[in-house]
Amino acid sequence: METKEILTKLVKLMKKLCPKDGVDYDAIGMDTGVFDDLGLSSIEVIMIAIGIEKEFEVVIQNVDFSTFKKVGDVVHYIGERVDESI
Repeated sequence: METKEILTKLVKLMKKLCPKDGVDYDAIGMDTGVFDDLGLSSIEVIMIAIGIEKEFEVVIQNVDFSTFKKVGDVVHYIGERVDESI
């Protein structure tokens, strides 16, 4: 799966599960900060993680999501897992 496709699906997922006033979802890119720019709480990150598992049909195991500083970190993580499941 292409990086751009993963990013597009991830942004749609974030918008659906954790809509935030003041966030320009069209402007979210690989360098957007997960916590700094998007202001996601730990609960919202868990909701998104569950959504990622369903949307991308991957299993997320024992990951400390606080290590994901940028949206690109999440995209790369998903890309590695999607490639493994093929």
